[in-house]
Amino acid sequence: MCPATNRRAPRRKPMRPLRLELEGFTSFRERTLVSFEDTDLFVLTGATGSGKSSLIDAMVFALYGSVPRYDNRNLVAPVVSQGMVQGRVRLDFEVGGKEYTAVRVVRRSSSGGGSTKEAALEERANGGASRTLARTADEVTAQVENEVIGLGLDHFTKCVVLPQGEFATFLRAKPRQRQELLVRLLGLGLYERLRQRANQLHREHESVAGTLQQRLEVDLGGATAQAVAGAETRVSELRALRERIREAVPRLVELAEAAREAKGRLDAVARFVKLLGEVRPPEGVEALAEELGRAERARQGATEALEKAVAAREAASDARDALPEKSRLMAVQQRRKSLSDLETKLAQLTAKLEWAEAAAADARDVEVAASRDLESARESLDALRLEHGAADIARHLREGEECPVCLQVVTRLPDRGAPRGLEGADAARRDAESAFRRARAEREQQSLGHGKLKTLFDERTKSIVDLRKSLEGVPSPEDIAAQLVAIEEVDAALQRARQAETGARTDHRLARGALESLEARRRSAWDDFRDRRDTVAELGPPSFEHDDLSASWMVLCSWAEQSVGEQNAAREAAASERDAVAAEDAVIRSKLGDLCLSRGLDLTPGDDPATVCAEALGEARTGLRLLQGQVEARKEVEKSLEQRRHKSFVAKTLGNHLSATGFGRWMQNRILEWLVAGGSARLKELSSGHYSLDLDSRNEFLVIDHRNADERRSARTLSGGETFLASLALALSLAEQVAGLAARGGARLEALFLDEGFGALDPETLDVVATSIDQLGTERMVGLVTHVSELANRIPVQYRVKKVGNASSVERVEI
Repeated sequence: MCPATNRRAPRRKPMRPLRLELEGFTSFRERTLVSFEDTDLFVLTGATGSGKSSLIDAMVFALYGSVPRYDNRNLVAPVVSQGMVQGRVRLDFEVGGKEYTAVRVVRRSSSGGGSTKEAALEERANGGASRTLARTADEVTAQVENEVIGLGLDHFTKCVVLPQGEFATFLRAKPRQRQELLVRLLGLGLYERLRQRANQLHREHESVAGTLQQRLEVDLGGATAQAVAGAETRVSELRALRERIREAVPRLVELAEAAREAKGRLDAVARFVKLLGEVRPPEGVEALAEELGRAERARQGATEALEKAVAAREAASDARDALPEKSRLMAVQQRRKSLSDLETKLAQLTAKLEWAEAAAADARDVEVAASRDLESARESLDALRLEHGAADIARHLREGEECPVCLQVVTRLPDRGAPRGLEGADAARRDAESAFRRARAEREQQSLGHGKLKTLFDERTKSIVDLRKSLEGVPSPEDIAAQLVAIEEVDAALQRARQAETGARTDHRLARGALESLEARRRSAWDDFRDRRDTVAELGPPSFEHDDLSASWMVLCSWAEQSVGEQNAAREAAASERDAVAAEDAVIRSKLGDLCLSRGLDLTPGDDPATVCAEALGEARTGLRLLQGQVEARKEVEKSLEQRRHKSFVAKTLGNHLSATGFGRWMQNRILEWLVAGGSARLKELSSGHYSLDLDSRNEFLVIDHRNADERRSARTLSGGETFLASLALALSLAEQVAGLAARGGARLEALFLDEGFGALDPETLDVVATSIDQLGTERMVGLVTHVSELANRIPVQYRVKKVGNASSVERVEI
């Protein structure tokens, strides 16, 4: 019996694809549109590797964002065509009379990975306006699984892409192989994982239970009702003790206050006696007045001496101001000396200038004579060269030819020899040129020397004129000498007056400093007196004479001696009162100490009974609350321990039931019965009532041949066509069972794809396959995926997939 017979089957809405559009998806690089409208039976045909299965992958990817053939569901980068940045797929499909559109766009990253950057799911009801149901990849997947189709990825792929090829192997497999195929087809490995998880939970719960038991024994072992009662008794006793102590506290407070007052008076007396003992005049008070008198007289004498020294220096300054500046007189003397020196040098320069003028004139005469000699030597040389040229021309003349000079025909050759002395004339010319150059150089040197002397003569002449002009109207040399002597004498007197003034000022500053120092000592002495008097101001010291420091000290010291006796009497009275208060306080505290000791509180000297009792009561209350909390915690831990042990028992029991020899084998047998029951009904329909399926006692497949009196024989005896029908029936049964077992009432899938190879089938079997598929196509949309042309040509609608280079395309052909 199938599961649908054991529970009420949910109402399921039909679902079928309408249009598929893909671009940049696997081998479909260009935009490709595949329409499934008005199509119930079709075939996806093409060579191996052309991209047939990629069309099914595209539909599944549009719905769930994953490709079932990839091991990793999150792997999306391979769907993008090689060399392209993004891939896009769109699926229009119908569910329960409503149309939906699912779109996903995958972009490749620079690192080689990929992610779904765009995704959307829209709904159109009865041809109306579209409504967006999801805008992200996760939202689209959730809507498809939970609302629109109601199937997860695994259930959907098992219901759409039928594994009838695996069921053909399933029919003939041995029991162990059949068991492995069944686990793989139906995902029965889940129960093994459940068993492992149950065992793991059993161990975890046992571990936690052990920890809880240890806490009960170690941490919460003392959390009992008896312990709480003892803690409550302790709190009550300490509360009673606290009340007894509170009754004695007021008298203790009065005694403490009296003791503090007595101690305060004793401390004050001791302090006053100490301060009065420190009242005594400092040394040197009487001598300070005499020193101040002497210092004042010394300052007055220094002031008078300074005034006299200032007057003498001012008189000397006035006498110096009446005389001219010494530098101006000395400048006049310097100009007179400079004038005398220049006049002497000018006389010497005049003689040199006259000699230079004569030498320059001689050099000019020598140059003129050398120039005439050079001109004469050049003329002689030119004449000899001319004669030598005429002789040379005559030597080359020929009779009857023209003369190159006169251009006349030579009738007779001249008798003319070459002149002599040409070399001597040339040497004379060179000697004359050398002599001329020497004479010119000498003349230029003499002229230069003469010019320099003339410039220097003019400059000195001008300086003499200027000096003479500046000395006009100045005193005579004798007057200037007399004035310089007078200036020297006045300057010496002024220097002596200034030195005397400096000495007087130093003496005056020292005398004033000594007086100020003594006055500071006097002010400090008065400050000391006032400070000392202020220390005993509380005792009312007598007034003092503000002008006589020594007398003031005598009055204050006399009063201090008298006050010491009064303070000693006050100290004896305060000490007596202190002793009486201490005795009464000791009696009361002794009684309180005995009470505390009776309650287990051992007081040490200096402890306050109220404080010790309050701290003990606080600790007792804290201990009681902690104990009460531990009792509650113990109850919670005991409850948790019981729950953990129960869960551990349940997990252990579940793990035992889910073992391979228990629930696993039972579940496989039950599922095998469900598959056979559903597959038998399907096989009977596909074979027109000729065959059905059953199991023998060893769970081996049997075929019931209704045409031969319901003969029962092994499934291994089936022909190729019969095997195909039986495996297809089991695959359809699996698809229906998977959809029925979905968590929500899944949509009824009206589209099935048979993506298995048919290359090993003979022509007769192909006829059976084609007939069965044609019959199945009357119930729902059926698509075959095959490269076998013999089978493809039997299907009226073909989608021919071709691949040229690395790009695939699809063409719809109806035959």
